[in-house]
Amino acid sequence: GRYANIALQFLEPGADLWEPRMSGFAHYDKPPLIYWVTALSFQVFGRHELAARLPAYFGSLLALTGLGWAARRLRGREAAWWAMLICGTMGQFWVLARYLSPDMLLAGWCSLAIGAWAEARHRQGDWRFWGLSLLCWALAWWTKATAALVPLAGLAVGLILTRDQAGLKALRPVRLFLGILALGCPWYLRMMTEHPETVSFFFGRELAGRVIGHVDGR
Repeated sequence: GRYANIALQFLEPGADLWEPRMSGFAHYDKPPLIYWVTALSFQVFGRHELAARLPAYFGSLLALTGLGWAARRLRGREAAWWAMLICGTMGQFWVLARYLSPDMLLAGWCSLAIGAWAEARHRQGDWRFWGLSLLCWALAWWTKATAALVPLAGLAVGLILTRDQAGLKALRPVRLFLGILALGCPWYLRMMTEHPETVSFFFGRELAGRVIGHVDGR
């Protein structure tokens, strides 16, 4: 309900599309991509429950596509079909594909980014697919910010531990990280410029607090 409410606020006359609001109050917990996609769904399909669930459906399709793409390039066609079948029939995946939250859309962008990386690795570090991977990681950041860096860090560490030089060359982790920050920062910079109090909110509560202890006990 919270994400649907914020998306509906964007459809109100005169709404600022950069500033998420819920019941008239600013809501800075997440970047705005999930709200934009949901608002677009409402605008195109109508203001009803199915339209609210479509961003999660969309994210699940991206996740299965990315998973199948990566598995095919790394392990072959049969492994890709089995991976997609197993993932698509898991209970948690089935539920989250029907539940409006940033999580499935985040999983979708991250999975597609890993698929693009696997294609770049298959093509000896092709820059075009590296660029596509960067774009998907940036969209993951616009969906749930620093949470997008967790699977990226896992991939990079895995490649280092397995000494996969071809994989590391295709990933270009330092350039990728800097690119994600560059593409992901505009919304945060605008909010901190227009609302200076969000500086402590973003860096204190939402960044440091998630690591050393959240004010809500999370």
